[in-house]
Amino acid sequence: MQVGYVGEEQLKLFLPDCIVLIEGRHLRDLRKKLARRMVTFIQQ
Repeated sequence: MQVGYVGEEQLKLFLPDCIVLIEGRHLRDLRKKLARRMVTFIQQ
C-alpha cells in the first residue's frame, strides 16, 4: 500500500486492486500512522 497526501484535506491509499480517496480535516495524524503501519481499520 502507498499513501498519497494531497494538502491538508485528502489522502489517497493506493491498494493493489483499487485507489481509496479519504477526504476530511486534520488528516496529518492518520497519514503518519498509516505510513508506520499502525492502523488496522478506518471508520467514518
